[in-house]
Amino acid sequence: MKNNDIEFIKDKFSQSGVNAPDSINAESIKERLNGVEPLRAVEGGKKNSRQMILVAGIALVTTVALSATIFFNFAPISKIKNTMFPNKYGVTAFSSYNEVKQELAQINSAKMMSNLNFADGFDYGAKGSAPEAAKDSAATGSASGSSGSDDYNSTYTQVEGVDEADIVKTDGKYIYAASNSSVSVFPAEPDKLEEIAKINEESRYIEEFYISGNDLITISSENVHENNYYKIVSYLSVYDISDINNIYLKGSFCQEGNYISSRLIDNMLYLVSSSYANNDDYLPCYGKSQSTPDEPDLEPIPAEDIYMVQNPSETTFTIISSVDIGDPSQPTATKAILGSADEIYCNTEHLYITAESYSINPIRSFIEDISYELDWNYYYTTSSYKTQVIKIDLNSDIDFVGSATVDGYIKDQYSLDEYEDNLRIATTSENDNGKDINNLYVLNAEMKQIGSVTGFANNESIKAVRYINDTAYVITYEQTDPLFIIDLTDPTSPNITGEAKITGFSTMLVPVDENILLGIGYNTEAIEDDVFDMEYQDGLKLVVFDITDKANPVVSDTRVFNGVYSEVQSNPKALLYNSKRNDYTIPFYKNGLTDDDEDSAYYNKYAGHQSGIINFKVTDGKISVTDIYSSPEFYGVYNMCDVDRCVYVDDYIYMIGCNRTGGLYYYDDKEGYTNDETPRIDCVKYK
Repeated sequence: MKNNDIEFIKDKFSQSGVNAPDSINAESIKERLNGVEPLRAVEGGKKNSRQMILVAGIALVTTVALSATIFFNFAPISKIKNTMFPNKYGVTAFSSYNEVKQELAQINSAKMMSNLNFADGFDYGAKGSAPEAAKDSAATGSASGSSGSDDYNSTYTQVEGVDEADIVKTDGKYIYAASNSSVSVFPAEPDKLEEIAKINEESRYIEEFYISGNDLITISSENVHENNYYKIVSYLSVYDISDINNIYLKGSFCQEGNYISSRLIDNMLYLVSSSYANNDDYLPCYGKSQSTPDEPDLEPIPAEDIYMVQNPSETTFTIISSVDIGDPSQPTATKAILGSADEIYCNTEHLYITAESYSINPIRSFIEDISYELDWNYYYTTSSYKTQVIKIDLNSDIDFVGSATVDGYIKDQYSLDEYEDNLRIATTSENDNGKDINNLYVLNAEMKQIGSVTGFANNESIKAVRYINDTAYVITYEQTDPLFIIDLTDPTSPNITGEAKITGFSTMLVPVDENILLGIGYNTEAIEDDVFDMEYQDGLKLVVFDITDKANPVVSDTRVFNGVYSEVQSNPKALLYNSKRNDYTIPFYKNGLTDDDEDSAYYNKYAGHQSGIINFKVTDGKISVTDIYSSPEFYGVYNMCDVDRCVYVDDYIYMIGCNRTGGLYYYDDKEGYTNDETPRIDCVKYK
């Protein structure tokens, strides 16, 4: 240690408002280092042990003083007195717009003080029965008022009776596909795959849509200019499609904010968006809208319909509306809550909204800054991830009934599930050494934690979760793919009963029946040499788990498709399940790379591009591939559009590429190579 290092450390104390103790000198630090375990360095290289021990020692010496500094610097600003009262489950209702503005001002003031006191900041926000297993809603569709087939699929959803929006749907007579600002209509006839109608919303971006009876409901978004800045507005528009040659708008509704998600239960659609308050006078708004690109007529949500979670750290509102699609211009209810939104889980009774936040360990951050500026080795700063969950009762008034916070972050909506009034939620968090660990929490109807199993699968993160009644199935991954079975029979005492390991990892778990679980995810290959010990992803992998014995699950079959990838690996809605045939179909794409001619490298790279569908069955725990079909509609250099979804009608599988990135080109004699945003479609007969 050099003397100028000591002076530097003392200077850091001074900058933080704390007088450095006289005991901070080279000799005293050396004396205190005996037996001290060093902080964990970032992986990926050998560290100088002297430097590691030195920083650890400084951490011990400075912890008390820094803790005092942090305590005083981060003391919350006193709340302005108002008339707000929290309900017994921790959600507070506002009674006036002035209270809303006061709360925004307090949050912004606290954030400003936090940023002044610690540059890195302290808080960053927002970021059935068996095979009830198949309550998964991979259900076959039913006739929807058209004269088309009654043998077709609906979107793969998480909960039976709760429909989810998607970018491709069918009603048995037509196939509907959303591009950017439009929805194209194709006849579900193998010999007539040409666009016959289109719904165009001009300047709006169509996020997703629903088909319900004779209605097509789009969820779209648009940047709207107001008072010298732009804000995002989410729209819900209902079109009558009973006569495909005369589609018309029945009505529409809008609310502020980025579209988060939505659900459709019977005739009621629940729309969730997230809107950032860019100043202390902001109020969340909603209103009627038209099909034209004109600015919508927005008005503030009534103050008594605005709430907040406990101790909000960000000025972001989540807005939730319930809209009867029979009369979309007048929402049944619209409410807002001061709190962020990332994902939603919804059943027929409750809607849960989650938001992730994290905070950096300030003491470790301080040490990291010192080690960096003294040109010591880089040290890892641990973070604390949290997930806040808001519970909403789906009655006619969409009541906020509670909120809770658990450690860690969730993978996706499938990380949550409600069973017998208890919410189960699986998360990944970090231990004190910055290693990933995993947890499963159980919250009761009042959103109080009543049980948990924590800290399993050290140094791995959750990749997939599925709940079947009183059992949770959790996939984690670091270099192997363990399936953990967690018994939730006693919700106050969850416990891991068994696990199975396999290379690669699944990102989606599909219940086949009460004894078989299908995993869909990534194949991985190992790199082992003197420098690296790691794995890389190489294609698609299907795996079948036999879960008959909950204490001893086994892998009964696998199938690997090297170099092949699928939308299903990241989006469960891309899975097609045919309940009559009891088989599965997934879209795929593969790049054919060749190096024969360097001058035509671009052509060779994309000329071999393939996209199509893989159709397979799982029978008696074994995978049998029925068909792999590469569509000529998705080949070529300038036809860079992959299959996003597949649907079936009668004996045909239809594959659709929505081309939402605008990357599809065609050649025109007058205009040359021209962009074409029309979705691509092809079909193949079931084998």
